Amino acid sequence: EHCVVEYSGYSQGSIFLNDITIDDSGKIYITDSRKEVIWRIADGKAEEWLSGPEVLDPNVIYYYDGQILFGNSFKAGIEIISQLFYFN
Repeated sequence: EHCVVEYSGYSQGSIFLNDITIDDSGKIYITDSRKEVIWRIADGKAEEWLSGPEVLDPNVIYYYDGQILFGNSFKAGIEIISQLFYFN
């Protein structure tokens, strides 16, 4: 299944949007490697969903089984965000 997401209208404040995933409810998550933020688009509104020391140079993002997995280039590893805590 494929879809096209035009997110140029959501890029205010972003620096380098690069990878994207969509959860089961249709929320869209986009990494911003240079701003060190993961954006979330829900109901047509974008927000800085996750930032701080746990999101340093995020790259590659994937939604699977109620969790967001993303590459943390600064730590050279994969971070897992549980739906239980962050997916309101």
